[in-house]
Amino acid sequence: MGRIRAVLQLVRADHDVMLALGVVIGYAVSGGLASPDPQRLLFSAMTAFLVGAGAFALNDYYDLEIDRRNRRTDRPLVRGDISPRAAVAIFIILFSSGLACSSAVNLPCFAIALVTGALAVSYDVWVKRLKLLGNFYIAYMMAIPFVFGGVAASSVPGSTLVLAAMAYLSGFGREVMKDIMDLPGDMEAGVRSFPACVGERASRFISSGAYIAAVALSPIPFLLGPEPYLMNPLYIVPVLVADSLLLFTAASLTLEGGRRLRSLRRVSLAAMMLGLVGFLLAGFIR
Repeated sequence: MGRIRAVLQLVRADHDVMLALGVVIGYAVSGGLASPDPQRLLFSAMTAFLVGAGAFALNDYYDLEIDRRNRRTDRPLVRGDISPRAAVAIFIILFSSGLACSSAVNLPCFAIALVTGALAVSYDVWVKRLKLLGNFYIAYMMAIPFVFGGVAASSVPGSTLVLAAMAYLSGFGREVMKDIMDLPGDMEAGVRSFPACVGERASRFISSGAYIAAVALSPIPFLLGPEPYLMNPLYIVPVLVADSLLLFTAASLTLEGGRRLRSLRRVSLAAMMLGLVGFLLAGFIR
């Protein structure tokens, strides 16, 4: 039982479930539930889960020495519950299984999984040391499950692209906020993040701008469609609440400086969840 728990911690099973859920949401928003294919949906969700799990295992393998120095006893490799060699084996098995699942969906999904997997490996091995690039990668990983779900449904309507773009922008804003919080340690370690390169004040404006851009996109499905989002109050009501929270976050970042960053990140996460509720309500309740 302890070994199973260690493996689940290694692969960040909770994060993998969220990736799989993003695929399911993208599938639903793209109209896949109109004539659902359970097998295709299952393989799509399993692709996200397995590729993500494999990438997290590889991440801990490359971070082992840093995690030991930082006394990250929450990591099973640091505790010795799993050997580094076993972590690599878990990566190979899960990662290849995820790619195999994507090939069972369709060729475009396999291509997306292959590119995303390559980016994930590059991030684990190299890109994460360059936080400037890492911010864009994390934002991409927050957006691509929705697009992948749409491709699995053989349709990527404008509503799915808007959802993915909003996730990308909000995710990018959150990552820059986190970099501001990490600035003292990053400066000491010589890490090149946005705040380290352009300063904390400019980074606050960059983060705020990303949130405002996400808000600007949100009315598009309501005003221009497609169905079932066109003039649908089930979509716009929770999205307007989400927009208010994001605008509050952006204003606080701009006006209050670096105070309350941790709580503002929680507010932005709540806003993103509410936005998903709007897409789901309009997509499921016809």
